[in-house]
Amino acid sequence: MADKCTDRCRAEKCSLTDNAHYSDDDSVVNLLPTRVGFVVETQAAMIARQANGTAAAGRDGLRLGAGDWTVNESRAALLIVDDNDDNRYTLTLQLNLEGYTNLTVATNGREALDALQSRPFDLVLLDVMMPDVNGYDVLENMKANPELRDLPVIMISALSEIDSVIRCIELGAEDYLSKPFNPTLLRARIGASLEKKRLRDEIKENSRRLETASTHKSQFLANMSHELRTPLNAIIGVTEMMRDDAQELKLDDKIEPLDRVLGAARHLLALINDILDLSKIEAGRMELHLDSFSLNPLIEDIVKTIEPLAAKNANRVVAHCDSAIGMMHADPMRIRQALLNLVSNANKFTERGTIAINAGLEDGHRDRVTIAVTDTGIGMTVEQMGKLFREFSQADSTTSRNYGGTGLGLAISRRFCQMMGGDITVESEPGRGSTFKIWLPRIASPTPKALPALELMANSPQHS
Repeated sequence: MADKCTDRCRAEKCSLTDNAHYSDDDSVVNLLPTRVGFVVETQAAMIARQANGTAAAGRDGLRLGAGDWTVNESRAALLIVDDNDDNRYTLTLQLNLEGYTNLTVATNGREALDALQSRPFDLVLLDVMMPDVNGYDVLENMKANPELRDLPVIMISALSEIDSVIRCIELGAEDYLSKPFNPTLLRARIGASLEKKRLRDEIKENSRRLETASTHKSQFLANMSHELRTPLNAIIGVTEMMRDDAQELKLDDKIEPLDRVLGAARHLLALINDILDLSKIEAGRMELHLDSFSLNPLIEDIVKTIEPLAAKNANRVVAHCDSAIGMMHADPMRIRQALLNLVSNANKFTERGTIAINAGLEDGHRDRVTIAVTDTGIGMTVEQMGKLFREFSQADSTTSRNYGGTGLGLAISRRFCQMMGGDITVESEPGRGSTFKIWLPRIASPTPKALPALELMANSPQHS
C-alpha cells in the first residue's frame, strides 16, 4: 500500500497497517480496496467495525456480482471517477473529512458505467480527461439512459477553458470544478447538487402519488357513472311512457310535471355522461372511432338541434360550410359533441342576438379545418378566459349562479379535439361576444392521450 502514499500521508507511519494513512490533521483514514478502487473508512468507523467483529465487507457492505463492493453507511452515496491515484486519494480524503463516508471510487469510465448499473447513487464526481472512455462519454451515456439522466454530475478537470465548461453543461452536467479544487467550493457545490436532487426526487414522488390518486378517482367516477346510468335510464323510459299516456288521455295537468321530471333526468344523465367521458380520458381508456364523413350535414343537424333552444332566447342561428373542405376523416360523434357544446354555450350566454357557425379550410393550411362559433353575447375578460378549460370550473361564480352548468363541457370538448390532433381556441371581449374556434386536421390520426388539463393560452382579446 506504500506506493499509494502522497505528500499528504506520513509515509514513515504506513508500516503500522497495510491500509492506514494519516491525513494532514493526523486523523487516520482506512482505504478499503474494492473492485473499482478504494472506499474511505474513518478511524471511528473502523474502530466500531472492529469492536463489532465485522469485516470490511461485512454487515454494512454491498455484494455485487462476483466481487465485493464495500461502502459505509451514509445518507448520500457518491461515486468518484478519476484515473489518477493521487486525485482519487485527495478527493476521497477531503469528502471523508466533510462527513461523506458512502464513497465509491472508479478508476476509469468503464468502471464508472458498471458501478452506475449496479447500484443507485446520489451524485457523481466525474473527471473529464481519462483514457479510453472519458468523462464526456460517461456523461453522454448517463443522459441517454432514462434511469440515470436525472442523476446530478459534477465534472472535475484541470481544463479551465470555457469550451470545456460549456460542453459539460450542454451535455447535462450539474456543475463544474477546476483542479486543484477549493475545499469550501467543493463542499458548497456538492451540497447544492444533493439538495437539487432531493427536491427533484420529492417532486417525482409527489407526482407519482398524484397520478395514482387521479387514476383511482377516475376509476371511481367511471364505476359510479355506470351504476347511476342504469336506474336513470329506467326513470327516463317510464316517465316518457307516462307522458305519452297522459297526452293520449288528455290529462294536461299531468304533462307539465312529467316534462319537468324528464328535463331533470336528462340533464342529470348528460352530467353523468360528461363525468364518464372525462374519467375515461384521464384514465387513457377513451377510444376514437375514425370514419370518413362530410362536415356540412353534421353542422345542419346541430343547427336543427339548437334552433328550439335559440328561439327561447330570441336568438338567430346561421351556418356556412365551405364546400372546399370535402370529406373529413375523424370521429364524427366526438366532433358533433364538441361543436354542439360550443353552440349550446353560445346560445346560453346570448339573448336577442346571433350565433354564427362558419367552417372552412385554415388560411395557408389546406389540410386543416376550422369551425368557428361566434356569438354576440356577454363576452369574457382575459382572466375569465384563463379558467375556461379547467375541469369543474367556470368563468366566475356569477356565471355559475346565473347560467348554471358544471364546467365540464369545454374541458371535455378540448380533450376530444386534442385526441384527434387539434385544439380549441377562444377570442372574446366583454359586452361584444366570443368566438370559439375548433381546428382539426382534415385527416385525423388519434394521439395516444389527450393533453393534461392545460390552461388555455388565449389569443389577444380582439373581436369584431
